[in-house]
Amino acid sequence: MPYNDDFTDLTPDQALLKREAHRFAEEVMRPTAASLDDLRPEEVISGGS
Repeated sequence: MPYNDDFTDLTPDQALLKREAHRFAEEVMRPTAASLDDLRPEEVISGGS
């Protein structure tokens, strides 16, 4: 999914937070979600998963 940079009126701190949230989603959340998609529901909710 392409990075959306439509917010041109953000402060430098807001822009940094936006970039870091995007980076976290791309590097951590998306791969985790992809690996969970490969599991059966019982495996996702089992202890230690």
